[in-house]
Amino acid sequence: MAFSSLDFLYLYIPAVMAVYSFTPPAARNAFILIASLSFYAFSEWQHTFVLLIYIAGNWAFGVAIQRTPKQSAMRRQITTFAVLSNLAGLIFFKYTGFIIHNINDLLFWTDWGTLADPRVHLPIGISFFAFQGISYVVDVSRSQVTAAKSLVTFGAYKAFFPQLIAGPIVRYKDVAADFSASRMPPQEEIAAGIRRFAVGLAKKVLIANTLAVPADAVFSAPVGSLSLEMVWYGSLCYALQIYFDFSGYSDMAIGLAQIFGIRIPENFRHPYTAATVREFWQRWHISLSTWFRDYLYIPLGGSRHGRIRTTLNLWCVFLLCGFWHGAEWTFIAWGAWHGAFLAIEHLFSVRVMANAWPLQIGGRIYTILVVLFGWVLFRSTDLGQAGELISVMTGFSIHARDVNTPLWLDLANWQVLTALTVGVIACTDLGHRATHYLSIGARNIAATVAFAMATIVLASSAFNPFIYFRF
Repeated sequence: MAFSSLDFLYLYIPAVMAVYSFTPPAARNAFILIASLSFYAFSEWQHTFVLLIYIAGNWAFGVAIQRTPKQSAMRRQITTFAVLSNLAGLIFFKYTGFIIHNINDLLFWTDWGTLADPRVHLPIGISFFAFQGISYVVDVSRSQVTAAKSLVTFGAYKAFFPQLIAGPIVRYKDVAADFSASRMPPQEEIAAGIRRFAVGLAKKVLIANTLAVPADAVFSAPVGSLSLEMVWYGSLCYALQIYFDFSGYSDMAIGLAQIFGIRIPENFRHPYTAATVREFWQRWHISLSTWFRDYLYIPLGGSRHGRIRTTLNLWCVFLLCGFWHGAEWTFIAWGAWHGAFLAIEHLFSVRVMANAWPLQIGGRIYTILVVLFGWVLFRSTDLGQAGELISVMTGFSIHARDVNTPLWLDLANWQVLTALTVGVIACTDLGHRATHYLSIGARNIAATVAFAMATIVLASSAFNPFIYFRF
């Protein structure tokens, strides 16, 4: 069940909120757990047991770590085993096929035969709740948070449906107080959460889904039929599609959580206005980039062992960040691409002066180009297609110069151009600043109109799941 489905909008969430409002405070976490498990089971009933194992296992690990003395070898051993257990499930479900496929590619040149493909089904959201579990046990081990005493409370946090499937990656230490309070927020906070949800729904349905049409058309077309303009157009549409798709989901998750009195940290801050790749990752998917910083980059040594070591750490972290997104060489290449520019920026101490507008403009153009080429790697079906598309974009493709069919004009109808224009404006902080000048009443009206338009479109269009569901 997706947030952008009519079943969720008009059946599930109204029923859940109605029951939650009458639930006694002491039973609210239990109700959240039941509602979240039913939400997950609606789409992944056959893998609900995987989620239950992650809940029970990480709760038990946290309790065991809490009971062992600080700085003891036993505490470190339990923590290590807990981290490896979380990774084991993720590797089995997400990377088994990829590993076997690549082993078979090597075995093809030998007489040893090949391995059978087990065809392991990927449970929705496993990347997110595996990383969430790791952050929990490590934070308990570091004494940054006290382990949850109640399995129900921890289960409500771990399975909390607004962030269960596609994040943000919420750390227990950030929401422990909210789940312990089990409070019913005031009406003003509920109204703000509903407005935030409506904005996220509009981002997904009205902008991301609209721009998905030309993006999918370009990336699914034979490269020989694409001109330079068409590839750039498709890449721009995809860059905006994935941003509004994912930031829209994050807005909906934050808004839903706010309705329940849970405060989830922000996950995006206008990333396409960044003036360096480093700044881009401080603004894009913040919960993931900070997770890699705190649980991988810093343990690897961070910036404490010289410039060369730091550069290598940055590149390795983003190589793994790409691999986290999917078991494909395109994702690994995408991570390595971003890691390379982060390493270069660090190696040469690239900084952009806040008040030097020529450097700001140049930095933003540079960053957008790096990100756009990276999205081509991310969206392509394989490295071969990515290489061909990039060769067209850079003008090195010979056959692209002979393409005269203006396919991109056929994909630039008024809906797409409107979504493109609104999307470009909304990528900046102009729209965010403009909302501060609106009264609460005007914001409510705008949110109502956006919600109505989105549901009308949903009722008359094909279902389009969130991009990050498959990660």
